Amino acid sequence: DPTMEKDSVWVNTKEGWERGTLLPGTFMGKVKVLLHEAEVLVAKKDVQLIVPGSLKVVDDLITLDELNEPILLYNLKERYDQGKIYTNIGTMVISINPFKELSIFGDDVIDKYSRSDDISSLPPHLYSVAQECFDGIQSLGSQSQSVIITGESGAGKTEATKIILRYLMKVSGSLGHQELSEGILATNPILEAFGNAKTIRNNNSSRFGKLVKINFDSAGNVLGATISNYLLEATRVVYQVPEERNYHIFYQLIKGTTPAEKAQYNILGSPNEYHYLMNGDMAVPGINDEQDFLVVKQSFEKLKFSEEEVGIIFSILSAILHLGNITFIGEEKVTIDPKCDETLEIICKLLKVTSNNLRMALTQRLFTTNRATTYRIALTAPQAIENRDATAKALYMKLFDHLVATLNLRLS
Repeated sequence: DPTMEKDSVWVNTKEGWERGTLLPGTFMGKVKVLLHEAEVLVAKKDVQLIVPGSLKVVDDLITLDELNEPILLYNLKERYDQGKIYTNIGTMVISINPFKELSIFGDDVIDKYSRSDDISSLPPHLYSVAQECFDGIQSLGSQSQSVIITGESGAGKTEATKIILRYLMKVSGSLGHQELSEGILATNPILEAFGNAKTIRNNNSSRFGKLVKINFDSAGNVLGATISNYLLEATRVVYQVPEERNYHIFYQLIKGTTPAEKAQYNILGSPNEYHYLMNGDMAVPGINDEQDFLVVKQSFEKLKFSEEEVGIIFSILSAILHLGNITFIGEEKVTIDPKCDETLEIICKLLKVTSNNLRMALTQRLFTTNRATTYRIALTAPQAIENRDATAKALYMKLFDHLVATLNLRLS
């Protein structure tokens, strides 16, 4: 920057790193800085001298003569303002979520990166990472390759994962096994529906951890895949803070099912009719529950789920929602409110359990002595509510684990 003064500095303020001018003089260990046409005293640790020539925008930050936090952020912002969301730093790619659709992920772009003889000469992209992994598998034989995608909520981890998977499936799919490649991609809508939710910070936040392993042969053909899931946020099933939603699949089930399906699974007309969805009935930018539910059903079909399997999944989801509508009467020894008898029968039908067993499970707990004698102890009102919610959470977690296990069978 030829106009930069020799005493230009970066100043760490509440708004982030800003440019200022260092002035002569210190006061109680602080330095004087001209910032926004005002003289301010700043701690020395919050001031960094701007080295001449450091304010240049580059594809790879590692090529800069000096690299520190303000220079890194300056580079990323300048590139982002130019519509460049990817920046290299050595072998890593920094990705900034644009929160909009971009035209840099088409098949023509995939072809450019997959056919390049010098991928380092191309602009930074997640496709570079994916291609280097694919090349590594083929050139290094049995040596596995890993891509770690990390960032805070809303950073774009879910989308980055899909972008890399699509690239790998496109490149390997051209070599055969197209059906398997499409199956791997079809897991994304299902896992997003069951494992993602709207939060205050992110409209499509993953509420679980995921490790995807894809197996290739030495020729680059995809042989199969396995998905490992962990730390699903079970509490969200029974409670969400205001302005947040439960898992997408519940709203999809209500808004996307046909009248015949609503009758089959005893689905009520609106999220507001379910206790577990009371906070989440809202329009969400970028989310179309009705259309997304159709994609989920198509994904089940691609992965060879039978109608019976899908019906069982939807039945359990509906049962979980109805479970939240069960209320109790009494304080010390609760019973189910007679007004909920119809709801109880619906849950029994959906889960294929008897009314008597479900009543006992919701209002009593089993106590076994050292002599293997079993007693039933009535629950108090707070215990019954906690027990009801624990049952709903356990059902959903078991369903999610079963879903992942079934996906792995389909992809093996």
